[in-house]
Amino acid sequence: MIRAEEVSYAVNGSRIVDGVSLEVEAGEFVGIIGPNGAGKTTLLKLLGGVLPATSGTVRLHNQSLIQMKPRAIARTVAMVPQDTRLDFSFSVRQVVLMGRHPHLGRFDVEGPQDFALVEQAMAQLEIADLADRTITTLSGGERQRVFLAKALAAQPQLLLLDEPIAALDLRHQFNVLSLLKRLSRANHAVVVVLHDLNLAARFCDRLALIHAGQLAGCGAPADVLNEDVMRRVYRIEAVVRHDPLIETISITALQQEESGEQ
Repeated sequence: MIRAEEVSYAVNGSRIVDGVSLEVEAGEFVGIIGPNGAGKTTLLKLLGGVLPATSGTVRLHNQSLIQMKPRAIARTVAMVPQDTRLDFSFSVRQVVLMGRHPHLGRFDVEGPQDFALVEQAMAQLEIADLADRTITTLSGGERQRVFLAKALAAQPQLLLLDEPIAALDLRHQFNVLSLLKRLSRANHAVVVVLHDLNLAARFCDRLALIHAGQLAGCGAPADVLNEDVMRRVYRIEAVVRHDPLIETISITALQQEESGEQ
């Protein structure tokens, strides 16, 4: 599906992403994790063709992204950024309908199937009651769900999501991640940047750990996250153990003692 081959991205000579290789197939739910400033968002943008790689190649269905037209990419890949602010007074329904634009011809207008997919996506994200609201009047969490619905309405093969649950309450966090899990099981590829390691371990099939721009580990959550990684990469003491209730690992950060005299 999507494959990064020794991909790097540099700004003013400083490498933000440094030689990362990562492959995600249809049917997989992959989480990109790592501390702040590690290069997670930049890597996601490279996978989506939003940024051109300084070196290395990103391939979608074995075709280099730089050889593909943006519209062709948009028919296969839907990306939801961290910042979902809009300065224009579109209704929620209009924003979600924008997800259908890559599938329309130059002079085409939306048809019954497009509107049906929009209604379906809004129902999945529980925003049908907001359909006629103006996007600028919504809370951050509501707006985030609108952009997720826009991505779903596009019916992409690959979903790239940058911290999609950051502004959501606990119930909506679980609802969104459960929905993404179901989509991956329906043969979509899902790649999501997450900061909540417990949720990442619970929902993702694999985790890609990014540290200082490099891939520091990739595999099943229990193979990637351990107490040494928490100490070395996240610079925090933590207990990592298997939780039989949820059948995956759980991570408990320990209180850090302050150094120096009081």
